[in-house]
Parts: sequence; C-alpha cells; structure tokens
Amino acid sequence: MIFVHGCFWHGHDCPLFKLPSTRRDFWKAKLERNRERDREVTAILESTGWRILNVWECALKGKEKLGIRMVADLVDQWLREGEGNMDVRGAASADR
Repeated sequence: MIFVHGCFWHGHDCPLFKLPSTRRDFWKAKLERNRERDREVTAILESTGWRILNVWECALKGKEKLGIRMVADLVDQWLREGEGNMDVRGAASADR
C-alpha cells in the first residue's frame, strides 16, 4: 500500500511542518489524532499482509526535496524488493 502524506496534516518532523500559532490546542489534538489513525491503519494493513510505503510531501517539495526522479527510483526499488515498509522523506528529515 502506498500513501502520500502531507507533512502538515500528519505532523511530520520536517522543515515543512509548523504548528499554527492560533488555536494551538485544536491543532495539536487534530494532528495527534491523524498520527494515531496512521498508526492504527498501518497496524491493520500489516496484520493482513500488506507492506506500507509512505511518501512524504517533503520528499517532493521544499528546499530539501529529493526530486521526482529519485522518489520514483525509491518507489521502484521498494516495489521490486518485495519486503518491509519504507518512508521516503526529504533530505533534512532523513536524519531525524
């Protein structure tokens, strides 16, 4: 299963994510629920034999993007290898 996640909506730890300065409690709760749902969905899919590939927005956009060619190559590699989960992240978030 391949997901393409927006860094803001999933509270990704990368340069593209910034918690809004207004209604902080609302946004913290909203984004934490999104992350919780991601974990729940991943667990369900894994338990039924699916592999998970998360392509993060920061891999495709922003100063630290990898670029479409590299992302496509990583997706191709993941598909061919046939095992394990993988995250494709921007260069700055790769070390976090």
